[in-house]
Amino acid sequence: MELKAKIKDIANTPDAGTDTAVGDIRMARVSFVNRGTGATLATVNVVVDPEDPNNGLATYSWNVNIGANQSQAFQIGFIVSHYYTRNNTTENATITVFK
Repeated sequence: MELKAKIKDIANTPDAGTDTAVGDIRMARVSFVNRGTGATLATVNVVVDPEDPNNGLATYSWNVNIGANQSQAFQIGFIVSHYYTRNNTTENATITVFK
């Protein structure tokens, strides 16, 4: 299962407020988190969008094991760190994995 998070520098969003200085989005790190257990699934670098260097994409191929279950739902979120900060649980997603 591929997990993805699109990452934008806040200076390029309506939430910028007084933070209008665009940074280097390549400096961001993204941790994909199982919100149900609190476990970090992986921490990955952000790859810059070649068409817009202020935006990037974090991607992780999650080798999820659902045991003997035919399906299982997970609440997945992400945490942005390393020169950037974001950890907003309203952005979580429920992902259901089927065999």
